[in-house]
Amino acid sequence: MKKMYYVRLDILRIFLFISILLYHLNILSGGYLAVCSFFVLSGYLAIQSAFSQEKFNIFKYYYNRFKKIYIPLLIIVFLTILTLSFFSNINWVNLKPETTSVLLNNNNFWQLNANFNYFQHHISSPFTHLWYISILIQFDLVFPFIFIIFKTIGKHISKKLPLILSLITIIISYINFVYLSYDNLMLGYYHTFSRLYALFIGILLGLIHYYYKPLIIPYLKEKYVSLGIFIIYILASLFLFSITKVTNNYYTLHMLLICIITCRIIDYSITSNNNKNNKINNIANITYEGYLVQYPLIYIFSFYKLNNYVNNIAIIILTILISLIIHFSLYNKNNYLKKLKKISLLILLLLTINGYIIYHNTKDHTKELKQLENNLAKNEKLMEKKKKEYLSNQQKQEEDWQNILNNLDTEEEQIEQMVINLPIIGVGDSVMLGAIEDLYAKFPNSYIDAKVSRTDYEANDILLNLKNNNMLGNPIIINLGTNGQCGSICRDVILKTVEDRHIYWVNVSNDWEVHVNDDLANYANAHDNITLIDWNNVSKGHPEYFIADGIHLTPVGRKAYVEAIYNAILNDYIKEFNIKKEETISNHERELKEQITFYGNTLLINSYKDILNYYPDANYIINEKMDYNLLINEIDKTINNNNITYNIVFIFDSKFKITQKEFDTLIDKLSKQQIYVILLNNNIKINKDNVHIIDFQKEIDNHSNYLMYDKKHLTATGNKKLAKKIKDEFNKNKKD
Repeated sequence: MKKMYYVRLDILRIFLFISILLYHLNILSGGYLAVCSFFVLSGYLAIQSAFSQEKFNIFKYYYNRFKKIYIPLLIIVFLTILTLSFFSNINWVNLKPETTSVLLNNNNFWQLNANFNYFQHHISSPFTHLWYISILIQFDLVFPFIFIIFKTIGKHISKKLPLILSLITIIISYINFVYLSYDNLMLGYYHTFSRLYALFIGILLGLIHYYYKPLIIPYLKEKYVSLGIFIIYILASLFLFSITKVTNNYYTLHMLLICIITCRIIDYSITSNNNKNNKINNIANITYEGYLVQYPLIYIFSFYKLNNYVNNIAIIILTILISLIIHFSLYNKNNYLKKLKKISLLILLLLTINGYIIYHNTKDHTKELKQLENNLAKNEKLMEKKKKEYLSNQQKQEEDWQNILNNLDTEEEQIEQMVINLPIIGVGDSVMLGAIEDLYAKFPNSYIDAKVSRTDYEANDILLNLKNNNMLGNPIIINLGTNGQCGSICRDVILKTVEDRHIYWVNVSNDWEVHVNDDLANYANAHDNITLIDWNNVSKGHPEYFIADGIHLTPVGRKAYVEAIYNAILNDYIKEFNIKKEETISNHERELKEQITFYGNTLLINSYKDILNYYPDANYIINEKMDYNLLINEIDKTINNNNITYNIVFIFDSKFKITQKEFDTLIDKLSKQQIYVILLNNNIKINKDNVHIIDFQKEIDNHSNYLMYDKKHLTATGNKKLAKKIKDEFNKNKKD
């Protein structure tokens, strides 16, 4: 039997592929609906192909599907793994279990268990899109039996019964999809049975065409009329792809609607048998490989902050190019290119084998992540217990805090104890949840609400609920961003809710993945009641702080995380204490000369804890991106506010660039101060009596254990030595 060819079906495949690609590139908000259309098309073509065979052979069906679906999947999966091995900055912790789930065709269920969200804007895996292939292969495994049953029933009982059974399956599956989506969006989206309705809509259409005829009025079958209607339905699909968002209240209805529209497109695609259009067919034939390739490319490009237009153009070009190469290597039938095909296929095979070897040798961190999950569950129970204690303590803690503020003779130990006993509010994700036991140990009167996979979209509702119940204490710790950010508009709403309370916002250690830290730092700098806790830099160079994913914390990391929060709050309260204290002792020169301000960038951030041990009452003005202009502005601010201290310490690493002229201007501005300077790898000349050089670069050159392996950041030993060096220089200057 001569195989029928319908050019419009190829056009449909190309259109759907482009729509999905644009969705993955964050260009077409509802492009994910095209997956529903592909499901419908797959169900339709499967039943039509099976009916076209004189004798349906199950083994031949499986062989053809294995060759067409699974072989390209294997190649692209292992090529992706091989390619990622060349990028040292990409830490894909789930490589082994996730790849295994793809190979075993249960990736949709694996992603559900791993709490993956297909609709998040950041990209957590190169295989996020392969849930669709898993459902497709699961369907392929059972389809021969569905076909045999339906064909037998249609032949020996009734042609209508297979249609009725298909319709019943569609209804039950769609109801299940709506129900699951209402309670858990991703459960409805990823679950195989809840997506069967789209596949069975395609099967139902195929049965109607086989037993009856396409649902088209005869005069609408005319060439140009049917073409016009076909185009209208394509445009209707594009309209839905453009307006539908996952947050849309009609999301589930649009999923069903696009399936129905796809059926109509198919109806008007087969109104006439066409001569094969090789150009369109060749493009359509690489759409499957293109679907497999596009997301790994997007994943790789997400680690590099290039211009979006450049990124997207590069991804599109590479997607087409790689798809062509793979399709040519597997399926080319041109006799003139046989040798080239064999060479390219051999190269692909060798690369695929290398990718498999990397996969095979990669450690599976599933057990470690499972332990994390158990710890988080334990912490959730502890959190619920602590919440009940919080309300009864809040009033008393507020009174204690007011008493301490009014007591200008408060000792540092009292301030530290006060910080420990503050009615702190914590709102966070799984990172905070993992450290909850340590947080409660450090802040016993705190109220912490943390949850796995939480984004900062949820923070305001939590804070508003606490406020309405008179439970919103001060200060507030927010640790959200690991799963993506909501932007300045969302944060503005949070600020409005918390009013004059102070927020300590912890940045993320996976900024290479979600790119939130720069925006968060800029936002914090623009608001006086937000303090950024730079956990990303505090933890940098400390792999012992993290489990394999580089995000969640080990016991050592939890302690460091809590200390970073504690020190940030303590520093702010010490600053406030010093301001009030200076009002009463402004006339006492001796005490005034004890005041110190530290200005610095990353070098000061890294050594902050150790320096704080010696100078807990000092003023610390720290900015990772501190440059000369920002430094001058900060100094002018303290001078104008009459807050300039007698002692000034500059602690900058080699990232801080300053010319001799700029430095001289800076020193002239501080002519009445005693200045201590640490500038790494900087050839600045000092010729003022009030300026003291602390040559720590020499210490680094003489002690290899002061620098970490990256030759940029100080080790714990180096940080302690730097703090001690500053203290010794101060003591020496006092004696002089």
